Amino acid sequence: MSQDHTGSGRIVFGLFLLLVFSLGFMKPSIGSAFASLTLTDVIFPIVFVCWILAIAGGAYRFGWRIEFLAFAFYFVALLISSILSVNPRLSFVRLAGTGYLILLAVMASTVVTTADRLRLSVLAWLAGAIVPLIAAFVGIILFYIVPESSLLPDLTYHYGAVPVGDFPRISSTFVSASMFCNYLTVTLIFGLLAAKMRWIGKGPAASITIAIGVAAIFTVSIALGGMALAIGLWLWTTSSNKTVGSTSLIFAAAVAIAFLMIAPVSLSLQPGVIPSSRFLVWSDALKTFIDAPLTGKGLGTGIANVTFQNSDGTWSLLTDAHNTFLSVAAQSGIIGLVGILGIVIVTIRAGFSKRAASDAEYVPRAFAIAFLAAFVYDGLTGSFEEARHLWILIGLILAARTIATQDEGLGSLNSA
Repeated sequence: MSQDHTGSGRIVFGLFLLLVFSLGFMKPSIGSAFASLTLTDVIFPIVFVCWILAIAGGAYRFGWRIEFLAFAFYFVALLISSILSVNPRLSFVRLAGTGYLILLAVMASTVVTTADRLRLSVLAWLAGAIVPLIAAFVGIILFYIVPESSLLPDLTYHYGAVPVGDFPRISSTFVSASMFCNYLTVTLIFGLLAAKMRWIGKGPAASITIAIGVAAIFTVSIALGGMALAIGLWLWTTSSNKTVGSTSLIFAAAVAIAFLMIAPVSLSLQPGVIPSSRFLVWSDALKTFIDAPLTGKGLGTGIANVTFQNSDGTWSLLTDAHNTFLSVAAQSGIIGLVGILGIVIVTIRAGFSKRAASDAEYVPRAFAIAFLAAFVYDGLTGSFEEARHLWILIGLILAARTIATQDEGLGSLNSA
C-alpha cells in the first residue's frame, strides 16, 4: 500500500473531497472581522492542518515541482506590492488570502495522486454542483410563479448593465451571476469529461449538461462567451471527425469574440454608442496602473472609482477592474502581472503538454480547456483571480499531468 493510502492519507483525501464539494457554495456566507467566509473557507483550515500532519507523518510526500516557482514569484510580487501599498494593513490581509488560494492549488496537486482519486475529485465537483443547479431552477420558477417570494433576492442578481426584462438574472449560491456562470463552465467540461471516461452514465451526463445549459442562459452573463469557447475546444479535441471539430471550434471562437466585442459598449437602448461600465472601470484601472506601474497601488485596494447607473435605475460604485489581468496589474504592478501570467503559462503547458493520443490524455486536456475558458478568457471581462474553484482547478491540472505521465497512470485513467 502506498504511503498516501494509509489511514491519515485517506482521511486527508476525504476532507479534500468535502472541500471540492463545497466550492459551489459562496452563499450563504459567514461574517468575520475581515471578510465574509464561504463554506470552503471554513473547511480549509481543517483540511490544511490534517494535510500538514499527514506530510509530517510520512503519509504524503511533498515534492517540489517547477510550477511552484510561478506560485512563489506571484506571492513575492504581491508581498512587495503590499509593503509599498497605500493601505498596507488591508493589503497584508488580502495577501494572506492569496496565500490561501495558492495553498488550495498546491494541496490539490499533492493530495490527488492516483487516477481513482482524480475520478473521485471530478465526481465530488459534479455532486457539489447539484445544489447550485437546483437553487438556480428554484429561482427561475419562483420568478415566474411566485415573484414576491422572499427567497428570490437571494437567488438572483441585480441586472447591472443587462437591460431589464421579463427574465431573472440567476446567481444561485454565488455572489454574482458571472461568477456562477464561470463555475458552470468548469462544471460543464467536468461533466463532459466524466461521460467520455465513462465515470458517469449517459443519462446523468445528459441531465447535468442540459441543467447547466439552462442555468447558464439565465445568468445572462458575458461569461457565456467562455462557456461557448470551452464547448468548441472540447469538440475540437474529442471529435473523431476533423471537419466537425474544426467547424465547432470556429463557430465557438466567433461567439466568444462577439461577446468580447460587446463588452466595451453599453447595452442601453439610448441612441448612440455609450461606453459600458466595464469600459469605464477598465479606463480607471489602467490609469491606476500607469500611476504606479512597478508595484501597483496595493493588493486589495480600490483601483477604479466609477459611479454607474444600472439598467434598473439603481446606482453602483464600481471599484473593481472587471478584468483579472488588469486588476492584478493595477494592484501589484508589472511584477504582479508577470506573476499571474507565469501561472497561466505553466498551467496551460501542463494541461496541453502532450497530444491526446489516448482517452487518458483527455483528462489533463479537459482540465486545461476549462482553465483556458474560465480563467483566461473570462478573466478578460471579469476579475476571477480570487475564485476558489479556479485555484483548485489549477491544482487538479498539475495532478492530472503527473498521473498521466506515469505509464501505469495512463492505463488506470482509462479504466478508472
